[in-house]
Amino acid sequence: MLTTKDLSSSERLKVWRRRLDKTQVQAAESHGVTTWEYRLLERGARSAPTVIIGSLQPHEACAVMRWRSGYSRKDIARWVGISPWWVTQMERGRIDSDRLINFWFSPL
Repeated sequence: MLTTKDLSSSERLKVWRRRLDKTQVQAAESHGVTTWEYRLLERGARSAPTVIIGSLQPHEACAVMRWRSGYSRKDIARWVGISPWWVTQMERGRIDSDRLINFWFSPL
């Protein structure tokens, strides 16, 4: 399982934004940058500011794994046997994410 120490600064920034349920526009305003600049920060194209997020939750680790993989929610949904909507709900911690945790972190 991933921990906060395993995350890049851009991944931490994205987790921070998702925890606060902010859009990229709102997060950009919080950091005093344009939306375009903020998107570059989240993509790792620019050095992101350090944000403290504490412990990484299992559902957040699943989201990070998907971001790193480059796969879409639709891809993951197909492989897990659920709809993309359910992937979103699981990655946001709104419903039990055991299926995603098993997908990403169970040995083959």
